[in-house]
Amino acid sequence: LSLLANGPGGWIHSMMMVVSGLLAVIGALGVSTVQQRTGRRSYAMIAGLVIYGLGVATAGLLRADPAEGFPIGTPPGPPVVITASGVGHLVAGGIGFLGLIVACLACARRSARASDRAWAACSAVIGVYYLVAFASIASGAGNPAINIAFTVAVVLGWGWLTALCIRALMGRVC
Repeated sequence: LSLLANGPGGWIHSMMMVVSGLLAVIGALGVSTVQQRTGRRSYAMIAGLVIYGLGVATAGLLRADPAEGFPIGTPPGPPVVITASGVGHLVAGGIGFLGLIVACLACARRSARASDRAWAACSAVIGVYYLVAFASIASGAGNPAINIAFTVAVVLGWGWLTALCIRALMGRVC
């Protein structure tokens, strides 16, 4: 997904990452406020969400190295040249992804304690799936099946975060 920042109009993808990351931080602060009001604050979950948002935003500021034939004209396979921006993008994204995994698992634990079994299960499954997909992409990004699995993880992660914010608006938090 990050390779899109290298193509024509790549600045749009980069800005989407920065704005999305900052919105995730704002969402985390909103969830924290609701948790504080209910007396059920989860520092691990909020910290994970903030780390996720900042990781995504920072990764958006640092362009991934061209690879896998993208943009057009780039040879297939891993990057030919490794740049500081490319390494920074991977590190920031990796730290952010770990933040989301921690947030999901912390929410799952808290929800299980509150007997909200469905939300606990959803949070746990998404956290574990994201962890497996992240580990897989880190070890074999050139594999189409792994790339699709990771794309699914990203969609599930954003869906979970959206559902979490909606639940917070309704006064239901982890």
